[in-house]
Amino acid sequence: MPDYSSLLRHYQPVSVIERDGDFLIDQSSLDPMTGRSTVQRTIIKGGQTRRAHFFVRLFTYVELKEWLTAAGFREVRGVDESGGPLTDGSRRMVVLARKQERPVSIPSSSSGTPSASRQSPTGSRGSGHNVDGEPRPEPR
Repeated sequence: MPDYSSLLRHYQPVSVIERDGDFLIDQSSLDPMTGRSTVQRTIIKGGQTRRAHFFVRLFTYVELKEWLTAAGFREVRGVDESGGPLTDGSRRMVVLARKQERPVSIPSSSSGTPSASRQSPTGSRGSGHNVDGEPRPEPR
């Protein structure tokens, strides 16, 4: 994704690309309070004009790191597009994170052995079906 601080340094409100007589024109505005770049795109191809309006939300590394850490990720780090260190000269930002593994717990009965009454895939107990969705045998 584009690095927000890099975009601020290289920001251009109008971008025009011409190829073989066709044009792509982006007129953009940047709102530093929301981190949004709003774009009015005009495409002129084969004499036909099309317009589109969209926005892109841009993030800082610190913002993404905080969100990922809060979501349980660890070892969060930022690199540039070539895998090198993320610097103020980086054009792109790549954020790498490792999800923290959770220990698996198996419900047990009061005797300390795994319980036979597991919840079905649909989330209901006592539905007359086992966890594989097959009918339970009737008690004798």
